[in-house]
Amino acid sequence: MEIAIDELCEAFGFPDGEEFKWSPGREMWERDNLHAERRDEFNLRALQLAHEAHAQGIVVMTDTKCKLVKSASTHEEFVTLMFLERAHACLPADRQAVVVFDRPSGDRQSETEFLVSTLTKLRTGTAYSTLDRLALVVATDSKLSRLVQLADVVTGCTTSYVAGEPRYSPKIFTAGVLPLLRKEYDCTGGRGLKLHPDFRYRNLYHWLLGDEYFVRYQQIEHRLPSSSYAYSESADTA
Repeated sequence: MEIAIDELCEAFGFPDGEEFKWSPGREMWERDNLHAERRDEFNLRALQLAHEAHAQGIVVMTDTKCKLVKSASTHEEFVTLMFLERAHACLPADRQAVVVFDRPSGDRQSETEFLVSTLTKLRTGTAYSTLDRLALVVATDSKLSRLVQLADVVTGCTTSYVAGEPRYSPKIFTAGVLPLLRKEYDCTGGRGLKLHPDFRYRNLYHWLLGDEYFVRYQQIEHRLPSSSYAYSESADTA
């Protein structure tokens, strides 16, 4: 998959070593040389390569006004833990995985502290998961990995779509990202896309993902949309 995406970049004219992103900065080749439908085509073809390779997408978001759990000191750490729990759940009992993070912003000490903290969580687990099938945590510069760059597209597009950005994200999310997001019990909400807290935002799973039910703890089904929660009439009206 890494090689296939790199070949796709070459076919679209990316210079050697030039990365792609959902929202490229002014200094990036993609911003000035891949516009409108051409950029959409590139993103959709890259996402299709991931789909053909049976990749699964997981995006986790939290309301920063919500209370943190005891095991997390920041909201960034909180969403990292929720992501790791869902990544762990994807793995069969006899399989293990390596977790590769985009290198955190800041100095090398900040990077080391983040990786040590995350690795410690892997060894101790959380209240909901042992995390014992995630064997190793490493960080890399996104310029060195096409898969990390594609993860940026998935995360950036999904975040824009959930936030209500109307121009660029709906097409790419619906056609390219949504088919990649992990499903379980015929639900994408809470699995491939986790919006925390669920009790407030679960109706968005219906409007944004098409989920007819919110399934919690395997057997408890809640039909969506529900008048008991926010966004019962649309994704735009809380």
